[in-house]
Amino acid sequence: MRLSFSLLLVTCTALLLTACAPTPKAEQEALATTEPALAPAASAATATPAQETFGVGNFAGVFNGTLPCADCPGIDTTLTLKADGSYLLHSVYQDRNSSFDEHGVWQVEQSDRSVRLQQEGKDTTSSAYQILSKDEIKMLDSEGKPIDTPLNYSLHRKPA
Repeated sequence: MRLSFSLLLVTCTALLLTACAPTPKAEQEALATTEPALAPAASAATATPAQETFGVGNFAGVFNGTLPCADCPGIDTTLTLKADGSYLLHSVYQDRNSSFDEHGVWQVEQSDRSVRLQQEGKDTTSSAYQILSKDEIKMLDSEGKPIDTPLNYSLHRKPA
């Protein structure tokens, strides 16, 4: 009886782990290419990031905005994405005498749907932003997923 229960537990655990396995990259890319296209009446102004091609050279620019802060009115944020693949993130906490700078390298990922920042001296992604358009990016959570909140996590391209 005890052996049967242990065998059942091991089998269920194996099935759960198999079901939760990440989708292979080739399969993810195949799924991304099978998304429905916009209707022919849609204009270029309403094009989604999946229809635009972004890369380090043509997406570089300065993005700014005020991000939410847990214990202050907001964080004035300027993200400079340079054409050479480097970035500078300057954050100023409102109502405080506090700011910080971060720098490293950046790249466009996930079929032109996100920008990933790799802070200098760190092995993991520092932060990520969803590309909403060529002029707007929105901060993602630590797992690279959209933040489910009514608060504004967007940064907008600063005119040149």
